[in-house]
Amino acid sequence: NIPDEFDEMGGPHRQMTIGEADFDYVLENRGYEIQHTTNVMAADLEHADLSASYDLVTLTDDIPDIWIESLFDLKGTINPVHRAVVPSMYHAIVKDTVCASIWNNGKIIATGLGILDRDYIGLYAIHVREDFRHKGYARQICTALLKEGKKRGATRAYLQVVEGNTPARSLYESLGLNFVYTYWFRVQTQTDRV
Repeated sequence: NIPDEFDEMGGPHRQMTIGEADFDYVLENRGYEIQHTTNVMAADLEHADLSASYDLVTLTDDIPDIWIESLFDLKGTINPVHRAVVPSMYHAIVKDTVCASIWNNGKIIATGLGILDRDYIGLYAIHVREDFRHKGYARQICTALLKEGKKRGATRAYLQVVEGNTPARSLYESLGLNFVYTYWFRVQTQTDRV
């Protein structure tokens, strides 16, 4: 069972399927529904297409509060618990980070985060403000992060993309990332929580 404290914190009950193949079947039969499905993609940076210009991208080693607030705005995050807790999670990352942003008229309109771990760079928080999409900004963010990761010793990259986000997956494939595996979360339905 998942503790009730999660509800008090404003978060959903989540259970990741790990271990036996039957475990997902058991959860499904107990009323846990798939909340979302995510695909993991990876690339060897020697074969990645890093040819795009990224002159609009600002890179920092730290994760500034303005970047986090802008990410909330880009994602439409309004949950006060998330807005209160998530900044401390970003600031607690112990690995080396590369924070990317594109600014327009004094506001961040695109974000990305690279986390370096051994010879990998993981890409996270790739978001572009809706009215600035289809201008190549996500490609610039990703290229800047991958090149910076390579400069700092990364030889491979990975990221996660929500299944059904076809434009993002197409972008990542064009950069040289390939599908590796899929995972999902299951959530117990409200009626089953007694």
